[in-house]
Amino acid sequence: MGFALKKDDQKIARALLNDYDPVGSNKEFEHKYQHALENISYKVYRSPDYSKIRGTFLFMAHQSQPYSFMVDEFVVQMYFHAKHKKNNNQLFFGFEKITDAAFNDYHQGEFIQGLTYDDFGNRMDNFVEFYKALRLRVYDNLLNKLHYKLGFRGTMDKGIKDEILQQVASDTTKLGRKYTKEDFIKCTTTVLMKYGLRP
Repeated sequence: MGFALKKDDQKIARALLNDYDPVGSNKEFEHKYQHALENISYKVYRSPDYSKIRGTFLFMAHQSQPYSFMVDEFVVQMYFHAKHKKNNNQLFFGFEKITDAAFNDYHQGEFIQGLTYDDFGNRMDNFVEFYKALRLRVYDNLLNKLHYKLGFRGTMDKGIKDEILQQVASDTTKLGRKYTKEDFIKCTTTVLMKYGLRP
């Protein structure tokens, strides 16, 4: 995932998870952590059985109010400060536009906002487009650096870049190994050698 809770939020979460007794009365726990329990809330979205039909992801956004997690067919948005609940417009692939999802907290039961296959799928498509653009920027940067290391000036020719990306997309490598650094190097080498270049 590549991102973590802020240190103070980590300390709070660790203490709550460590001290909470799932079978006890938790009176002392509630008194000790009253302030934290009054501030922490979260929303959960789910499209049941979505992952049986389409691919899902494990992802955490680089934002903290709310923390937004994508885990399989679930999305969780977690707030550590009550005042941030008003700031419900942090972009997260369209989930922020769902305004009728209930906030869950310690004192209430958990409500999971159900989403239709299409509603969830549209937001997953937004994520795929975001990640694709991010990945393409990384590839573009790497290929330009390689172009420079090969002794050329400027940036790599767009046609060659496109050919490399086409090779990556059409490569028959197994899915678990596809799109890895090693696969990208293999595909890049294959294309560049056609032009007499050895990276």
